[in-house]
Amino acid sequence: MSNHEAHLQQIGERKSRGAYYTPADVVDGILQLCLDPQLAELERVGPDSVAAIRVLDPTCGTGNFLIAAFERIRASLLRCGATSEEASELALNCVVGVDLDPEAVQLCRAALGGMAPGAKAGSVLARNIRCADSLLMPLEAPHSLFMDDKACDWAILKREVGAPRGFDVVLGNPPFLNQLHSSTAFTAEYGQQVHTRFGQAARGFTDPAALFLLVGLDVLRSDGGRLCLVEPLSVLSVRGAAKIRRALLGRAALTAAWFAEVRVFEDADVEVWAPVLETGAGAGPVKLFSGRTFEPFGTAACPDATAPGWGSLLAQQRGVPTHNWRTAGTLGEIASATADFRDQYYGLVGHVFDDVANESDQPKLVTSGLIDPAHLLWGNRATRFNREAFQAPRVKLSGLSPELRQWAAKRLVPKVLVATQTRVLEPIVDMNGSMLPSVPVLTIEAPVGSLWGIAALLISPPISAIAASRHFGAALSSDALKLSARDVLALPLPHDKQLWARAATAFKAASAAQTHHQRQRELASCAQLMCGAYGVEDCAELFDWWAARLPGAAAGARNRAIQGASS
Repeated sequence: MSNHEAHLQQIGERKSRGAYYTPADVVDGILQLCLDPQLAELERVGPDSVAAIRVLDPTCGTGNFLIAAFERIRASLLRCGATSEEASELALNCVVGVDLDPEAVQLCRAALGGMAPGAKAGSVLARNIRCADSLLMPLEAPHSLFMDDKACDWAILKREVGAPRGFDVVLGNPPFLNQLHSSTAFTAEYGQQVHTRFGQAARGFTDPAALFLLVGLDVLRSDGGRLCLVEPLSVLSVRGAAKIRRALLGRAALTAAWFAEVRVFEDADVEVWAPVLETGAGAGPVKLFSGRTFEPFGTAACPDATAPGWGSLLAQQRGVPTHNWRTAGTLGEIASATADFRDQYYGLVGHVFDDVANESDQPKLVTSGLIDPAHLLWGNRATRFNREAFQAPRVKLSGLSPELRQWAAKRLVPKVLVATQTRVLEPIVDMNGSMLPSVPVLTIEAPVGSLWGIAALLISPPISAIAASRHFGAALSSDALKLSARDVLALPLPHDKQLWARAATAFKAASAAQTHHQRQRELASCAQLMCGAYGVEDCAELFDWWAARLPGAAAGARNRAIQGASS
């Protein structure tokens, strides 16, 4: 942690500002991806071309990225024959930074000034390292956002620093400001300004770090520019960032992606990745890099602009099996799905009681933690609701408001309940309509005769793989699946209806199983039948991947499941 980060933490403002500065090894890796290729091309042309490069960090902080970029550009100029003094002076012109924190800006100027002492350094740094809110700084019309009261916009800044056509490289680590947490959420006034600037791209609870990707493209040169910003992993797949992802692919090519795979920022509970986008480049395979050492990890197909997310990149990184699935329609053609919201959750507070004797005729309250595939754990596993522990939670319907009673009546029907934030989709069938779902459990309704088949579809290895390729990155854990009701309805139906029907029978048998071993055998049989239903002839790899992701899976249990399914 830098001294400035420690100071912000001491005064209680580090989290609210998202001030988690980038470690040196990550800075180095990002520069290898987006700056080094530019410098290699320019060196072949000559020193004037190297001196003309302009690198922007729109959230520069104390200058971690800019200092490293300065050192690389200076070294490139030295290789081109510049003297040490010339190289330092020219390289200082090449780096540009903007940050909202005036103290961080002063520290950044001081650090760069110490690396390039000279009579002109002060004026260059005052021009190139600016105190402003780059998220709201207008593209063209002058606007007084700079804290030093200098009226400026991106067009003026680009012209002043020698990048009238746009910056060659935009890189950095924008602040992560989770809009679901009160400590990091925008004020109403600032949120309105952001919405005015970005329109529908800023809707919902999308982390504003993703909006800096749009800022980066706005100020990047339109041909041959490279953009690489460290982002929360959620930007890969969350629905709120869909418009941003589409806008990015509409204006640039996604050429590389880095996944940290380990914790990068001290005290920041967020997993990160970084896309590399190039303007003027043709669409092609995306190069993948992994870990703090940025090890190459092959390539993945670039997601289509209409894809629900970019989870396929992370799925490729994680070795999710892929096949040419044989499908026929979507789940939305035969079912409806609902995700309840906080109103229902808080409406039940005070009306949930623990019926350990299991004698009540009130409906069972089912949380995600009480659902395993084909197995309701209600009464056998403790759960929490509204920070209170329950062994057998039920809902007293008579105490609910009229609106909540209407809601409960709609939910107390035959249905499939699905747990979220899990490594595979975990369904159970409520054939009697005796269970109330607790947020975030999903409810799927369909004709009674199709419920077992829908549950077999949801637990299947093909659907787990398809969901991973579409939605990896959206859950709290990067290895978990989080699907909305709309996402579930978009899942494909299998082509072979006869095998699907047999799988439904196997899932029903698993649900009635009296022992864990019997349940695993039936689920394994269901899984292999569903592989066939989706046209997977050799499903050993897919089955093993899926079995290892089942809740509580261990090698012995997986082996028994495989043996049971094949016997």
